[in-house]
Amino acid sequence: LLENARRAAEIARISSAFANEKIPFILIKGWVSASFYPQNHYRSFSDIDIAVGKGEFTAAERVITSAQLSRI
Repeated sequence: LLENARRAAEIARISSAFANEKIPFILIKGWVSASFYPQNHYRSFSDIDIAVGKGEFTAAERVITSAQLSRI
């Protein structure tokens, strides 16, 4: 549960960084999947996956770098 709270805080930080630059994004995979479980700790995940439009990729990389988020 603590890990999920930490991930939620990180998602809020990502959301804020992208909103400041007006870059739309969507969450995909782990975090989204966990929201469909009766208790989200049943679905663990180790990273936060986002998707951006093709035209936003370079700007998104810049936000990730400047906000000291990691890109894999």
